[in-house]
Amino acid sequence: MQLYRPNVTFFESDTLLYQHAVSYLSDILLDISGNEGVARLAVSGGSTPLPLYQGLANNPVLPWEQIELYQVDERYVPLTDPENNQQMIRRSFGEETIQRMKETCFFRTEKNIEDTLEEYEEILTMLENPLFDVSVLGIGADGHFASLFPGGEYLRSLEDKVIATQAGHEYDTNQRLSLTVETVLSSETIVVLLKGEVKQNVVQELLEGKKSAANYPAKFLLSHPNLHIFQSMEGLE
Repeated sequence: MQLYRPNVTFFESDTLLYQHAVSYLSDILLDISGNEGVARLAVSGGSTPLPLYQGLANNPVLPWEQIELYQVDERYVPLTDPENNQQMIRRSFGEETIQRMKETCFFRTEKNIEDTLEEYEEILTMLENPLFDVSVLGIGADGHFASLFPGGEYLRSLEDKVIATQAGHEYDTNQRLSLTVETVLSSETIVVLLKGEVKQNVVQELLEGKKSAANYPAKFLLSHPNLHIFQSMEGLE
């Protein structure tokens, strides 16, 4: 597996990080939708990327009618649960923007897990590679991305595009749904957002650490030639 050095950019504040990320993703979406007619954006849940989604929704020049939205991972909880990623993503973009999008593909947690995965798998199977023009990710302090956690046998999954996973006991919601490693890597561009004290060692581990990808899944991302990491240094010494 060939490894690449990621493009890492540090920002003095969270505000500057989000301003840059909004501008960067807007340029990609405008360029791809203008040239190809449609742009595919894959988004993660959690609190860190939500201001990015709000910023994109507030950009008046983005042609949402030519943009498809795909979900990277989900906690297997009802849509009304505060831990549900879909409701956080929808709220951040705003329903008006969601309704304007050419297509939206979320994990349907109102169904059983098998049906949810089968439905998403069928949708992704119909897409040409690369599946996504840009994917937005975070990386946990334990090295997980999407809902791909250390030590999981699913890290070796090559056939499926979406899978059920289990988070560790330290997480409130253990049952997860996620794109596989190979599916995430089938992105033209990957953008990782990092902020907060607990994330300050992530870049160091990616660049210099000795942990294996099985024990630190974010190492799989180093096999992508167009990986961009935006890290806020706000509050860090």
